[in-house]
Amino acid sequence: MSVSDSGAGSPAMPIERGKTLGPARRHRWILIALAIMGFFLFVPKTPGTECIQIIRFAQAVEVPLNCDSRLLAKLYRNAETYFTDFNNWKGRPVFFVYGVFAAPVMEAVAVPLWAAVGGTAVSDRKISHYRTYFSLHLAYYILNVAVVLVTIWMAFNLVGLAASSGLALALAAAIASTDLAHGSVWLAHTNIYNLMAAIACAFFVRLGWQARETEPGSVLGWMAGAGLMLLVYPLFVILLPAFLAGTVLRIVVGPPSGAALRPSLPVAALAMVLFVLPLLGWNIAVRTLFATDVYLTAQYGQFVWLANAYQTGTLASAMAENAVTFFTTLGLNLNILETVPVLLACVAFSFFGDRSRLRLTDPVLIAIVIALIGVLSFNYLQGYYAARLQVSVVALLFLLLARIALLTGSARIAGLVLVGVTVVQLIDAATSYSVSAA
Repeated sequence: MSVSDSGAGSPAMPIERGKTLGPARRHRWILIALAIMGFFLFVPKTPGTECIQIIRFAQAVEVPLNCDSRLLAKLYRNAETYFTDFNNWKGRPVFFVYGVFAAPVMEAVAVPLWAAVGGTAVSDRKISHYRTYFSLHLAYYILNVAVVLVTIWMAFNLVGLAASSGLALALAAAIASTDLAHGSVWLAHTNIYNLMAAIACAFFVRLGWQARETEPGSVLGWMAGAGLMLLVYPLFVILLPAFLAGTVLRIVVGPPSGAALRPSLPVAALAMVLFVLPLLGWNIAVRTLFATDVYLTAQYGQFVWLANAYQTGTLASAMAENAVTFFTTLGLNLNILETVPVLLACVAFSFFGDRSRLRLTDPVLIAIVIALIGVLSFNYLQGYYAARLQVSVVALLFLLLARIALLTGSARIAGLVLVGVTVVQLIDAATSYSVSAA
């Protein structure tokens, strides 16, 4: 039994069933998401930092190039230095190795494409650099687009939506038009994984909750894959506590209705080993074979601020000060025209919709709420309040709305709300640059 099938017959976990449709109609959400991501190529970009340079093609298409992207390209040119020297990308070997293998494949496309459209920048040096590594950037653009599509698929699976439904199409458009997608899809960087990690967090809460009803191979496969994702982007570490939260949720809420219990302790233990094994192996290899460090978090004060404050006896004041900073930046980074309508709709559907199937113990609702709390708590404890992680919670709010709408029979209205939010996000993208792109 797959994760998506578990508990499908339970009143607490309704799944929206679509009619049998042809492939074109079933995959309309992909076309919508691709069209929105393509739209981002044509919106003007005026970054507020010197780290970001804009590359222009045919006087119409603009893509950003930031400091980390340029460093990534330099490491690609001398791949052996990635392993032997300390660098900002040292903790993301899977992401780097993908570029090493994918860029040569993209040469067949990159050379004629550059000859056809060319490119300009404010600096001849920058455009020369970008042209030299154009195939590498193309490889990462394709990967980023795939990440958005997989993230939308995970959202459908979690909420229980038929991909051909109107609500699913609206949800796909809303996720694809988020600030993170705007600023990150056309950037050779790992920023886009904040979007995936946030939704995956809710997905893994549910996976932990349904572990006994899911085939052991499926559980182990998801956890092993999550472990590899740790070597793509460190934020995926939140998936382990998310999985554990799901197992606790099962104890508190109970198993799916009518589910047969199966011993799962050995499977859960092995799953957690598979999760940490890639990260443990990479850290050992880096320190023993290459004699370098892996992460930069301590240099930016990430997480260590709590220990430092405790040692100096200023823990309470430091926590209060960071809380003020955290909520201030959160308020600045979230667009109220996106979040407020969604929250109001959630409240309205909960009180005025068909409440016969709405349960506070609904595992998917709980999973989404836990993910919201988990992502924001992680960011608070991180002590480094970059917009890219904070704005990812907007996508979780979209999922919360879709799930409540599905439970209360309000799918059509919810779809209209999400369409309205999508329009707001697209207008915002056309009039101002992404806050999460830096």
